[in-house]
Amino acid sequence: MQGRKALKVEWDDSGFVFHDTPQLYAKMEEDLKTKEGLSARTKGNPTHALEKAEKKIEAIYSTPYESHSAMSNELRCNVTDDTCEIWGTDTSARLGSG
Repeated sequence: MQGRKALKVEWDDSGFVFHDTPQLYAKMEEDLKTKEGLSARTKGNPTHALEKAEKKIEAIYSTPYESHSAMSNELRCNVTDDTCEIWGTDTSARLGSG
């Protein structure tokens, strides 16, 4: 506790752009219209299929913005005399990309 009391932190957030939720969604919607997306895996030729489609439906689905800062990895360990069992999470997108 003495070390924490003695620590004087000075945060430097210069160069960091602060956005509120409406600004973030406006930027993301603009990016949908103007930028090529990233794909972890593509099967078939979706561009060709969309060009041939008689009927096209477009939609944007969204949920309230939440900070990912609370989504950090966690580990739980159960240590006994002769074993150590570790349970963990990973929020890495590449794990679900097949």
